This record gives sequence, C-alpha cells and structure tokens, in this order.
Amino acid sequence: MILTKNSGVSVGAKPSVLDIVKLQGATKTPLLNMIGKGSVKNILHSWITDQVRAAGSNAQLEVSGVGATPDGTKQKTSNVTQIIKNEVMISMSQEAVDVYGKDELKHQLEKGALEHALDIEYSLFGLHNADKFDSYTERVANTTAAKMAGIFNYVPTSHRNDNSGTPRTLDMSAFEDVILPLWENNNSTGNIKLFCSPLLQKRINEFAKDYIQHKNRDNTVDYRIMTVMTSWGNVDVIPHRFFTAANSLENTMLALDPSSVAYKTLIPTKLTDVPTEDTAVIKRYYTEGTLEVKDNFGLVCGDDFQ
Repeated sequence: MILTKNSGVSVGAKPSVLDIVKLQGATKTPLLNMIGKGSVKNILHSWITDQVRAAGSNAQLEVSGVGATPDGTKQKTSNVTQIIKNEVMISMSQEAVDVYGKDELKHQLEKGALEHALDIEYSLFGLHNADKFDSYTERVANTTAAKMAGIFNYVPTSHRNDNSGTPRTLDMSAFEDVILPLWENNNSTGNIKLFCSPLLQKRINEFAKDYIQHKNRDNTVDYRIMTVMTSWGNVDVIPHRFFTAANSLENTMLALDPSSVAYKTLIPTKLTDVPTEDTAVIKRYYTEGTLEVKDNFGLVCGDDFQ
C-alpha cells in the first residue's frame, strides 16, 4: 500500500505502554482511566490555577471612574514526580514450559501491568501518605523517596464537608450538600464522577430506591443506582475498591470533574529488561509521574457519612 498525505492511515498510532497498563486495569483503576495524561519537564512540577470571583452588586453611575483594582487571583500549585516500578521474574525453565497451557511470561507481564496500574491509582488518591490530605514529600539525594500529593490534597478547604467529626446519615440532603460547591463555583462539566465505598453506595441506593429499575425481561433485578440526576448535572456513582476501612475511606465521598485532573509523566511508562546473573528473565515496569489538578474547584469531598 502506498501512503499519501491524506490517506487517513496513522503510521504512529502505536499505543503507549501506559495505555497498555491502563487497559489491564480498566475496571480496577477507574480514576487513572478517566483523567487526562501528558508530560512534565521537571521533578517539581508547577502550574497556575485561577478562579472566577463571586458575583456582587455592580450598579454604576453613568459617568464613573475606574473602580478598585482587583487583587490577583492566580495561584501557583505544585506537585512532585514519584517513581513507581514493578518487577516481573520467571525462571528460564518457566519461560521454556507452558504452565497449564499458558505462556507464563505473558501471564506474568499481564499481572505486572495490572499491579503497576493499581500502584499508580493508589498514589493518585494519596494513600501512600500518612493522611489523604498530606502535601507532597520531595526527594532527598538518594535517601528519601519522593511521594506526590494525592487528589484529596487539592480539594479546597471550603469543599471539604467533614461534618465536624460527627457521623451523618447519607440521605439526599447530605448528598447534595457535598456536591453543591461544584455548582456554586461555576462547574460546567457534563457528568460529575463520585467515588465512594460499597457501604455509601448502598446508602445512595436506599434514598433513591423508588427509582431503581427492575429488569424483569431477563429475570434479573438491577438494584444499583449508577447515576443521580441533580439540578446542576448528573452524578455518576462509582464504588471504588480502595474506599475501604483499611484505607480510612469507607465513610468518604470524592466527586470531581475528570477534565480538571491529569496524570503527567516525566519518564513515560516503560517495560525494560533487567540485567541479571540469575537463570531467570526479569522485566520492569517503570513510570515517573505526577498528579496535576488544573482546577481544584472542580473537586469536592465529604467525610464521616454512614
């Protein structure tokens, strides 16, 4: 086939290793799969955020001078790049023999890609930090590993519905209280994505039970509420495997506009051979990247719901 300029054939459309890693964790790493991606140029990545001021009275005389000069609202926000690596190893014998009729190296590479995706997702939520709201930790020579700040760190204080430490029943009113700041801050996203635990999804099902659809056609009942329609847009409810008591997220909700968040890499995801003197094959998934939140007012969270 002869390629011409307008042939429509994309010669360079080869999927990146990160795309392949994301595919392995497509249902297990929803945050990584829904947010944007890109690249950065430094181990400390910074970006500028801005916001629209609140509306106010603006009645003017027919002839009037220049009003008060507004203060600058732009803010510099930063995060560090974090190295994530996962190794896969099989013996030379394993490589030569199909285990239970399956190529063992291929199997281990698929499993390693999933583990790599899960570790990236874990860092995006900031679960490697002592507290989910912690800022980043910068690297120190080769003695302290850099830890990036997770998404909770960038939720504005005014968008954190913490119920003052007093557990609150999750009903429709409480649900709307968490989401409301997105609308008040001119959020214009189509569908808001809300992450929660299976426990809180159950509570959402309970207050929305009158709207649950029964699929009698194939003798099944769908009891899940997947999307809640509100006055300011639809909210997609996504139960997440990381929102557990072990991660201190069982009673937490996080809602966001995915277009305001991206995972950006300093060193794009690579799959490389690791030199070894052992009679084994070792391969390594390696990524150095960071979380960027272009509009932190596109994030809200709530704690202490039951």
